[in-house]
Amino acid sequence: MNLNNPKIRRLEWDDFAELAEQELAYHMELERNPHFGIGTYGSKPEPTGLVDWFTKLYTAALCGDAFVSVAEVGGKIVGMCHIEAGHFAEGPHVGELGISVVKKHRNAGIGARLIKAALEDSRGRFEIISSSVFSTNKSAIALYKRFGFKEYSVAPKFVKRGHVYISSVSMYLDIGRGIPRIKKDND
Repeated sequence: MNLNNPKIRRLEWDDFAELAEQELAYHMELERNPHFGIGTYGSKPEPTGLVDWFTKLYTAALCGDAFVSVAEVGGKIVGMCHIEAGHFAEGPHVGELGISVVKKHRNAGIGARLIKAALEDSRGRFEIISSSVFSTNKSAIALYKRFGFKEYSVAPKFVKRGHVYISSVSMYLDIGRGIPRIKKDND
């Protein structure tokens, strides 16, 4: 399997070790680059925290409250996209999207393939997909816009990492009438 044709599939229980390793790698990347565009829950996660995170995600996928796609290249997981039910009681029709791709495979089209698969899987369960993205993550913002996501708010200085402030851009996509065609970079 080459980089131009990653295998996109659903999350499996056996994916835990690779995804936990990637979460730790994202924290190391964040230590080197405070502008890195992935949100964290504070300090580097402990093994029990990673087990809890994965168990909740996997259970939500089994129950139909999350749709999780992973990308494999050469038999290794290189990215993950999930759309999960939000925590707002009056918003069961809204899914929250999150995505991550390992550094050496970014900007190669894997993110688009992951989002497309997660959107297709979540159709019929969610009508609105929302996501928050750091304002410094220009490639993610551009990717979401290619799918038809619209910006609806900016929270200035939403994240503080040391002396660095990063704003958060909130975006949404209405898939109630179907998933829009992804736009090419030159559309």
